[in-house]
Amino acid sequence: MTIQPLTPEALRAAAREAAEQHIPLDEATHHEQGTPLWGIFADAYMYRRAQLLHAEQRQQDREFNTTLRRVLLRRPDMRTTA
Repeated sequence: MTIQPLTPEALRAAAREAAEQHIPLDEATHHEQGTPLWGIFADAYMYRRAQLLHAEQRQQDREFNTTLRRVLLRRPDMRTTA
């Protein structure tokens, strides 16, 4: 086994994976808070968590809109006319 250097991209990949597994940030990184390595990890982690939360919210919005359309199609009295 060859030891590979810790590159910023490898650190970002580890951060993204931790975010996808819902591992808390303070448990996911072993770097001291405030150090450059912690900053790289934390930025990538928080960016990926934001992406995941945004995707989850979009899915919830789609489900809500689908349900709303179904209700409105069954209830003509609730429809609005333009």
